[in-house]
Amino acid sequence: MNIIRTQVLVGVLAMLLAAGSAMASDPARLDSKTGNHAGEEINLRYAVEYLDPLGVTIADADGITYAPFSYAPSYESKVYPTQYFGSYPLYFSGMTLHFRVHITNTDRRMFRNLQLLAWQEWLHESGGSGEAFAEPNLNEWFVDALQPGQTIVLEGTSAIPFGPSGLDQTHLQIIHRNGDDSLQINGGGEIIVDDPQAGIWCPAGSPL
Repeated sequence: MNIIRTQVLVGVLAMLLAAGSAMASDPARLDSKTGNHAGEEINLRYAVEYLDPLGVTIADADGITYAPFSYAPSYESKVYPTQYFGSYPLYFSGMTLHFRVHITNTDRRMFRNLQLLAWQEWLHESGGSGEAFAEPNLNEWFVDALQPGQTIVLEGTSAIPFGPSGLDQTHLQIIHRNGDDSLQINGGGEIIVDDPQAGIWCPAGSPL
């Protein structure tokens, strides 16, 4: 690891340690890497907030640096396309991922009968839908009404399986259900949002 890379890593770690878990606990600070979308065409804004990360993962042109708060950093020569360059919350395989989905109605009308689905996937370097983790992985919520200007926060969990290290993604769907199908996962309805990369995070294998 060269001197410049080390200095950058030390600087990032210092900021994260000083802020504690603020990176994952303050939705207003979430940037495009963690799933903010204006959603003007659908009048919904959403963000995925990852709770209590155990470190930071840095993806850049040199590869991936895994920097746990309590362990020495490690490096992998896996290079993602430039759109994935950035810093992401770090977790370990074998643990449980805790996250929140923030949904805001920016329209003047009410949204009714919304079903929200979120599941975790391994991120393909080419982007798009990834390979879903094994069950239990799916989180499902039903919202009877979302008022104009209202923001709701939904809590979710997912077991982190043992698998390849690298970036992972949270796939989010928001569906408008109709009539008696409102509580059926496979029932009729209109998909409003289908975002395979509503949020990006990173497991780095086992800490042991």
